[in-house]
Amino acid sequence: MEIDVRTNGVAATPALRDLVYDRVAAALAHATGQIHSVLVVVADVNGPKGGVDKVCRIVAHANNRRVFVAEFRHSSACVAVNGAADRLRSALDRHLGRSLRDGRGDPNSSINRVRALFGRTATSEP
Repeated sequence: MEIDVRTNGVAATPALRDLVYDRVAAALAHATGQIHSVLVVVADVNGPKGGVDKVCRIVAHANNRRVFVAEFRHSSACVAVNGAADRLRSALDRHLGRSLRDGRGDPNSSINRVRALFGRTATSEP
């Protein structure tokens, strides 16, 4: 899995880059085989004015062409990274939970075998 880190108006210190890699890798640990690339952008929205103006946006591209986007704003870039990583983990948990509940997570599940037998997809009406 490729993680691309970009900054805009925020110093790209080694500590910030390490934090981004660690937090994003932890957020995607349970879905590493399903995500092929991740773009993380940490930016200072208001410039030197101060305030709640650091934003972290994480865009994760899944193998099935699905895109997951998580964003968090805070006055600290580190807190913004942590918040965005937590939101990404929640979005992936929701998606993975849904796909496992409806049988799409396991290609050998009984519901998929029945659908294949009758030529129906998940959205087909009986």
